[in-house]
Amino acid sequence: MNHITIARLNKSSVKSYVHKKLAIYQRSKIYKAAETKSKVRDYVCHRPRTEMDKTPKYMNKLTRKQCSEIFKSRARMTKLKANYKAMYYNTECRWCKYPIESLNHILTSCHSFVDSRGNTNLETCFSNELAKNIEAAATLKLIHQKIEEHNNTQGP
Repeated sequence: MNHITIARLNKSSVKSYVHKKLAIYQRSKIYKAAETKSKVRDYVCHRPRTEMDKTPKYMNKLTRKQCSEIFKSRARMTKLKANYKAMYYNTECRWCKYPIESLNHILTSCHSFVDSRGNTNLETCFSNELAKNIEAAATLKLIHQKIEEHNNTQGP
C-alpha cells in the first residue's frame, strides 16, 4: 500500500493497517532473536503464533504478586544456577547434587522441594488456564521463598 492509497482511507482503516503491519514486524523480530537467544526461544516455544503480540490472560486476572511469580518462571529469572550460569562455576543442584539446578528439575525431581511443588510442573507455569496459573503462582512463591532463604543463609 502506498502513501496515496493510505491518504484515501478513513482513520480507523489506517490504524488497523498500521497495527497489522507492526504486529508482523514485531513477530519477525522475535523469531529472529529466538535464533540466538535461549530465553526468547523459550518464550516462542510456549506461545502460539497468534498470541505472540498479545498480553497474556493471566496478567489481567491475577494480582501483581502472582503475575510476578509466573513471569519470573517464564522468563527464567528464578535464582537457580541454570538461569545464571555466569555466576556459578558449576550448575549442580545445591539441594540434591543433581547435575543441573533448573526450574524443571526443582518442579519435577528435586527431593528437597517435594512439599513445595504440589502438582505444578513447567507446563503449568506456561499454561493459559487461570486455575493452573493460580496454582503455579502459589507453588512458585513457596519455591522462590525457599531459594531466597537458602541464598540468605548459605550464599548464592
